[in-house]
Amino acid sequence: MKKTVSLLIAATMLLTACSNSVDGKKKTKISRVDKHVEEDDYEENEEVVKRKDNDPDDSDIETVSTEVGERITFGSYPQGADGTVKPIEWQVLDVQDGMALLISVYGLDAKPYNEYRIEDVSWETCTLRAWLNNDFMNTAFTEEEKTQIAKTTVINEYNPISGADSGNDTEDQMFLLSLEEVQEYFDLDMIDNGETYCAGDSCCCTPTEYAAFMGAYVYEAKKAKNENYNGNTGWWLRSPGYDDSIAAHVTAVGYCTGSAEVHPDSREGAVRPSMWIDLTGKGRDRIHIQDLSEVVKGDVITLGTYPQDENGSVRPIKWQVLEVKDGKALIISEYGLDCKPYNTEETDVTWETCTLRAWLNQDFMNTAFTPSEQGLIAETKLVNEDNPMYGTKGGNDTTDKVFLLSLNEVLEYFDLTLNNGQEDSEVYCFGEGSGAFPTEYCVKQGLTRVYATCRWWLRSPGQTNTMAACSLGRRTGPGFFVNNDGAGAKYGVAVRPAMWITLG
Repeated sequence: MKKTVSLLIAATMLLTACSNSVDGKKKTKISRVDKHVEEDDYEENEEVVKRKDNDPDDSDIETVSTEVGERITFGSYPQGADGTVKPIEWQVLDVQDGMALLISVYGLDAKPYNEYRIEDVSWETCTLRAWLNNDFMNTAFTEEEKTQIAKTTVINEYNPISGADSGNDTEDQMFLLSLEEVQEYFDLDMIDNGETYCAGDSCCCTPTEYAAFMGAYVYEAKKAKNENYNGNTGWWLRSPGYDDSIAAHVTAVGYCTGSAEVHPDSREGAVRPSMWIDLTGKGRDRIHIQDLSEVVKGDVITLGTYPQDENGSVRPIKWQVLEVKDGKALIISEYGLDCKPYNTEETDVTWETCTLRAWLNQDFMNTAFTPSEQGLIAETKLVNEDNPMYGTKGGNDTTDKVFLLSLNEVLEYFDLTLNNGQEDSEVYCFGEGSGAFPTEYCVKQGLTRVYATCRWWLRSPGQTNTMAACSLGRRTGPGFFVNNDGAGAKYGVAVRPAMWITLG
């Protein structure tokens, strides 16, 4: 069995979850929790993370020690039938090296595993993954709280019953448990009878009133012996089902199986998000602009603001740190921020002459950054190389503040494998590292999704000078890949700005 998860924390902490022990001690299994916790009980039940009362900044977070089996509150979400927002209650499943693995005590919402009717789907490509890491996370947590949520390398195992392919491993902050993780973290009996993998009451849960209102299934027993399960709901797992057109889930009576339909009409499962959080507070120290002097490769920082919600609400921009040297850091936006053509006219074009370059260094920079923030952005001399396969001219070198990565820079800074056309001419390199999600605002600007992810522009030319290279496309096989052929310059593709900033 593959191990559960390994963490990639903003502070470059690497954590690999062990299947049987933590610091040499056997894990504690989770017992069945009480179905209901009254609102008045929140204060006495929260043990680890809470918003400080009477604090004008409700994003300030207090952290103390915690143990497996405890309940904590962290973040908030609609939970009443009328949409009343309450603190989210979480179960602690595991604690390792200052990190805690959490799962929501209740089913918080009702969502299909995938919004579109397609033949095959995996955790990597499903819309529920995108919703959890965008809409849910932005609704449930303050910016300060989000800095405590670790980026996690999620290992996607084959279905242990059917052998159905689970797709590529992913990097997420929010995720669902797998079939094997449910068996590992809850007190369940192994069954593996070809239909059910494991079962037990400890993995049963109830939906919030809000989740039930949104359509989550609520169990009503037809037999007296099952009345104890009245009010329970099923909940989604990320594992594939018996085949790649269905998904695994936990039933209302505690059976872990792989038979849930994934399509838009399905309400087989409520959503119980999981995440690893940093209990030490180190992670959030790296996300403030005043801490740039301590930035290292692999951190996630915020700098500037930009519309990111569907309604155009402005939020801080998150950036991945790709390299640090000579007192400067190369950063790229974590999400596709906007949807723009490489060039507004269909003509021969290079990075030097394209309209996207002008937009990034004028409209985008003036919208996203204050004058003092603009002062941190270094002028960078860019070498604009020819297309490495077709020899299409890259044009003159340029000097810019905001720019796009090139084909060779994507290969260098992300964990990608060089392909160079030996299998397909369009593929220059491929790998999970080139994957990215768009913001809701980016989608509303006309972006065509590639499953739940997005294509994003590179500055390199494509097969001809009427095209530009882009990453990513999506296909079976290697999954995410960098398109060497490119897309037509007038086509709307996501924009992930990059820049070098000066570290104080």
